[in-house]
Amino acid sequence: MSLKHGLLGFLSYGPRTGYDLSKMFFEPLRPSLSQIYRKLTILAEEGLVECERVDQAKLPNKNVFTITDKGMDELKKWLKEPPEFVVPRETLLTKLWYGSRVSKKDMANDIKKYSKNLKNVVEKYKSMAKPAIESDLWGSADPLDKLYWTLVVDRTLAQYEALLEWTENAVKIISNFDESSDSKKPQ
Repeated sequence: MSLKHGLLGFLSYGPRTGYDLSKMFFEPLRPSLSQIYRKLTILAEEGLVECERVDQAKLPNKNVFTITDKGMDELKKWLKEPPEFVVPRETLLTKLWYGSRVSKKDMANDIKKYSKNLKNVVEKYKSMAKPAIESDLWGSADPLDKLYWTLVVDRTLAQYEALLEWTENAVKIISNFDESSDSKKPQ
């Protein structure tokens, strides 16, 4: 996802601080707060957002960002462009390609660790993203927003759950592989 367009999209729902914006991203996609503030500074320089400093009596002052008309035009332009298909770079696939250089047990363990991390991500989406949409955590959703947000979460979960199934199958295949029965080896 483009951080620029992600921030513009969130700001299209209403003014937010950088901290508020960071909380709108679900882990594992959440950029660091410093990345968000750097990008907001650039967006302000480009005239896509405006920043208003708000004084607070008992708390530190805060900067509240608002999308400009130019920013909304940029967001709409980006939304109308055909989506780009980006092939993800998966370290696991590269390691698997060269997996014969280590033991089957080591490779199966790497896949199990990957699977465990993936399960944690799936649980976060189920425990955080779905309830956030259902409860309108951001206070700005209309029914069409909720429809699209739900489709994003459902697609993400379907992808990750399919990958989890693949990891379980891969571990079984590796564990059950008998090198002596490989047809390429001389009999």
